Amino acid sequence: MKYKEGDLVRIVSCDVNPSFVGRNGIVVEALQADVPLYKIMVSGEIVTDYATEDCLEPLTANSIWHPMSECPTKGESIIIECEHSFYGIVIRRGGSRLKNENMAKYKRWCYVKDLLNI
Repeated sequence: MKYKEGDLVRIVSCDVNPSFVGRNGIVVEALQADVPLYKIMVSGEIVTDYATEDCLEPLTANSIWHPMSECPTKGESIIIECEHSFYGIVIRRGGSRLKNENMAKYKRWCYVKDLLNI
């Protein structure tokens, strides 16, 4: 089995409920069968069908972070990691890069929802 209970995963496909695709979750049940099956919980909600290994990818804390060259989605809350601290902001404009004289100090960013989901 690739995953065990408590492992953090990202759902890469979900025929039962496509709205879960791309979301992070935790393995709450792992069944050994001809094909290993996993029950996944996303933000407190358990996906109604079992996932196979092909439906999931491992999630590490680093996999939620994006380089500063990528632009966050309009209206999303993000956390920016700087040299010595973190800043929480809400992006008001989509498609525009963050502009600041201290941009060189910004290392990377992630969505708050992703940070809270792991």
